Formats: sequence, C-alpha cells, structure tokens
Amino acid sequence: MTCDDRMVITNVVTYPGSVHDQFIWNFCQLKNIMRNTDGGYFLLGDSGYALEPWLITPLPQAEEGTPEYRFTMAHCHTRNKIERVFGVLKARWRCLLKDRTLHYTPEKASKIIVCCAILHNIMMHHRIPLPENEVYEDLQDNGHRGDIFGGDQLTIARRRQMNIIQRYFTI
Repeated sequence: MTCDDRMVITNVVTYPGSVHDQFIWNFCQLKNIMRNTDGGYFLLGDSGYALEPWLITPLPQAEEGTPEYRFTMAHCHTRNKIERVFGVLKARWRCLLKDRTLHYTPEKASKIIVCCAILHNIMMHHRIPLPENEVYEDLQDNGHRGDIFGGDQLTIARRRQMNIIQRYFTI
C-alpha cells in the first residue's frame, strides 16, 4: 500500500495468504511504473525492502549526529504517514485489527481489504474526521534488511540515496 502526504491511498495490492512485503513489491505493477520513471519520483520504504533507484530506504546503522542519521530520521518521520493510514484503517474497520480474523477465504479477505482502502479514500475525499483512537501496532522500523540486489541498479540507488543525504542533510 502507498499513500500521499494527505493520507490518501494511492495504491493497494493484496496477495491471498501470508507473504513478505518484498515479495508483493517484486510482482506489483507499481514497481514496473516506478522502474520507468526518470528518477524524479521516489517511494519511501522501510528497511524490509531492498534499496532501488526509485525506492529509498533508511540507513538503520547511521551514527547519531551524522547526515545519514538526519536523513534516516526524516525518512522515518515522512514514512510514518503510511503507518498512520494503517492505524486509521484498523480503527475504522475493526475486522482489520491483528487480533481479529477475517473468517473468509484468503481471496475474499483480500477483496475486503481493498474495499476498506476504497472506503477510506471516499471518507478522506468527503473530509469525514479521522477516528480519535487510531491503532498503532508497529511504528518502529523493524531493522530487517531486505534482500539487496547487485549490479548497476544498486549502484544507482546508493548514489541517489547519498545525493539526497548530501543535498538535504549535510550541515
């Protein structure tokens, strides 16, 4: 799932069953779209994703006080929007809470999740207030490293990540 800065969901992909986010990312249409951009657009992902030229990830081992650390803090602060969207979805539709179980086939449960995302966007469009008691289960980056791919793509991704750090986070 992706969202914009106003918490409007811009993309949602579900997969019946339990798989890692990176697996879904590797096969979703958005990755193909991002692959074909000119480098002017980025998505922010947590450290569970592999760094790619169009998918910027944090540097979890950055030393405090360094430009890399400031970049990582800003990255996590900005990426928190999607975590907040997850909390809003779970607060509006309690069936999505971790402790709840959708008693349907994985395929039907996937459709329910997509419907909740669509209803969320309709509610955001009509400025229906957000739930007061949002549910936050895991706002902290879990520190897991995604599978890092090799070759030129990783070099380009690291160069873009370092350019962002040097341009915006070096004092």
